[in-house]
Amino acid sequence: MWKTDVPGRGHGSPCLWGDRIFLATADDKAQVQSVLCFDRRTGRQLWQTEVHRGGFMHSHEKGSQASVTPACDGQRVFVSFMVPGRRVGHALDFQGKILWQKQAAPFKSLHGYGPSPLIYHSLVIVPADNPGPNFLTALRRDTGEVVWRIHRMDYQSFASPNVGRLAGRDQLVVMGPKEVTGYDPTNGKRIWYATGPTLEHAATAVFDEQTVYASAGFPDKRLYAIRADGSGDVTATHILWTRMKTDRSCPRRSCMTDCCTW
Repeated sequence: MWKTDVPGRGHGSPCLWGDRIFLATADDKAQVQSVLCFDRRTGRQLWQTEVHRGGFMHSHEKGSQASVTPACDGQRVFVSFMVPGRRVGHALDFQGKILWQKQAAPFKSLHGYGPSPLIYHSLVIVPADNPGPNFLTALRRDTGEVVWRIHRMDYQSFASPNVGRLAGRDQLVVMGPKEVTGYDPTNGKRIWYATGPTLEHAATAVFDEQTVYASAGFPDKRLYAIRADGSGDVTATHILWTRMKTDRSCPRRSCMTDCCTW
């Protein structure tokens, strides 16, 4: 086996394809955001490509300027970074050459950015939940051209989107802000939404063939199960069950929630 140093700092997970490992990283001192590629068999760094330099936006002290996990389609590697005033999607080939860089949406950072890009057929979907204006954008994988862009509620969340076959149709499930939403991934049209389970989200939703499971942490510690065959506002009709933390001895009463034990 092997162990190797990673230059810079990042909180995203590695992306694996064949014998390649792709990783996003940031050098806080030089204010450089990069994509790294390692040999999966040996750990040898194959290349490092700088995709942005200068003007780092504010991020929480526990966060990083490279908290995304790259996505890969076997030909290209996709990442997204927050840069001054906007969210940018980047596509690189397997040799580290930048194929395109496109603005996905404007972006205002309160605590930073965490959601990762998501591949769906010919699209790469880039979320950008922030205090506003707030958009969800789908770009063409080959050119970076905007295919669709929808406005979402103006508030921050940090959860990555997820897509799958739910209730007989493909659905793009996005957590937050203030709701769980199912979209048509081909055009961004909202199919259904359920208010809650909290204000801000950081966890990615999971699901089976019929049900979405959504967890939340701030300010409410709550878990939802939502039937995914509805349309419009399904808050009153399709939430199958909910669970919330109940220990009221928590010293952090300023957060106005039950945050110690389930």
